[in-house]
Amino acid sequence: MELKSGDIFYIKSNNQYFVYKLLKKDKETGIHHVLVYKPFDLEPKGQDFVNLEIYTAHIPIDTPKDYKIIGHDEVSISELQGFYDYLKLTDFARYLEETDRKLEDVVNAANEHFRQADEAYKVGNYRLAIQKYTDALNEFPLFYEAIDRRAFTKMALGEFIDAIKDFQFSLMINPNSVIAEFAIGECYYKLGDFEKAVEQFDRTVKMFPDDSLSQEWLEMSKRELAALNN
Repeated sequence: MELKSGDIFYIKSNNQYFVYKLLKKDKETGIHHVLVYKPFDLEPKGQDFVNLEIYTAHIPIDTPKDYKIIGHDEVSISELQGFYDYLKLTDFARYLEETDRKLEDVVNAANEHFRQADEAYKVGNYRLAIQKYTDALNEFPLFYEAIDRRAFTKMALGEFIDAIKDFQFSLMINPNSVIAEFAIGECYYKLGDFEKAVEQFDRTVKMFPDDSLSQEWLEMSKRELAALNN
């Protein structure tokens, strides 16, 4: 029997029963987008599917084999949120289609959150700024300017490790950014990790040889590292 959206089924593997709910099915690729429940040690029965504990909101899997259907429950909008978040990062055009949203509306909403974040930052309300930059990214995950601004806000709070993670994420979207590359080095410098700062600024100088600020901070980091080792 072919699975349809809303079907709850399990697959037995390594003496456990892995339970899923089919959210969407891609006809062309055969990919099944499923919600994952906490696995069972004993074979689940039909009555068990009403008290399932969600383990993962969404994963894409190949066409399941050797499965058994234990129930059916129509897919709710809230259950599709994990699938929508996946589409935002992998296929934004399909995300707009699935959610019946217009690109202009999404961009406008993201820009409004971004504007509010900038205003919060200007008055020193850094926590609100971080939240609003995050709201902008929730609307449009490829908004790397919002990622950078959020990272700089975290730097203002002294949260350099989290800032580095944001800048690294930004570079996945916008890989030729001297701003993000330099800022990672600055974070390491302010953490007192001069070895990593030297490595990062050396990388930045090689990527952007005309950037005098990166050259300056590279030399500063080298001096600090030399002093630390003496």
